[in-house]
Amino acid sequence: MLICDSLPPVTWQSEPDFGAALAVFRVPIAASSRYLPQVQAVLHSAELLRAGRYHRPADRTRFLVARAALRLLLGARVRRPPASLVLEAGVNKKPRLRDAPGLHYNISHAGDWVL
Repeated sequence: MLICDSLPPVTWQSEPDFGAALAVFRVPIAASSRYLPQVQAVLHSAELLRAGRYHRPADRTRFLVARAALRLLLGARVRRPPASLVLEAGVNKKPRLRDAPGLHYNISHAGDWVL
């Protein structure tokens, strides 16, 4: 059994300013994929099922890395454990974090990066 504590600590290049109006983070997919067994511990079962529906391993890895990074960053922002966050569809099915209506986020993929 893996728990979030088994993840290596995040090493920020500089301390993120979560009070800023805009923050952009980039996560290397290939370098992060070695942590897949650990990061899956922060994902919900529905996210793991969705990942399993990807036919190409590269697409599955990209989804898992992106979703885990999202949970880790949002968890740091709202000071809650990443696995406890509830991500849901909001207006026009745009994803949002339940209980944080003023917090907006987006995920994009570019080559080997999740932004």
